[in-house]
Amino acid sequence: MPDIQPLHNAVAAAALAAGSVPQQPVVGVSVGNWADKATWGITFDLAATAAQKSAAQTALQAFDPAGAAATSQATFDAAFAAGLTLTWTISTALNDVYPIDTATQVRMLAERVQVLINGTFTNGTTTLTWFGITGTSHTMTLAQAGLFIKAVWAYLSALFVARAVAASGGTPSWPLSSVTITG
Repeated sequence: MPDIQPLHNAVAAAALAAGSVPQQPVVGVSVGNWADKATWGITFDLAATAAQKSAAQTALQAFDPAGAAATSQATFDAAFAAGLTLTWTISTALNDVYPIDTATQVRMLAERVQVLINGTFTNGTTTLTWFGITGTSHTMTLAQAGLFIKAVWAYLSALFVARAVAASGGTPSWPLSSVTITG
């Protein structure tokens, strides 16, 4: 179960800001089901004013138990699902939105290792068919595939860093989902 202290602090701070009560908390917070705000409740000290009660209830309803981490994870998930738009300056036939999901990453790694070991793709040749997110096929050379994989991994790395910064309470710098490749 998540820690209730941040919720209590937010509600108490709102109540105290709405009117001064010496050294006494004016509210108590209870949570039945953490995921269901309908089960959350506030008990008020008899000294709480109407303004304090209103401010505390507003803070309770506005409190997000997941905080920025949920928003950042949603941003990360959306970027991950949307893929990466690659615009090639010379090889324009390769312009497309490419998937960056885990299966695609594994395939990229396998192709890269194969090229490093044998000088060919896993199909035994120096050209490779790669598919865009909508299924459009593209044929890449060894050099093009190298540029492609570097661009995708740079983007993925920036996504993972942004998510980690957000999870640690910082302000993430989300990468652009479009990259121009000179090649």
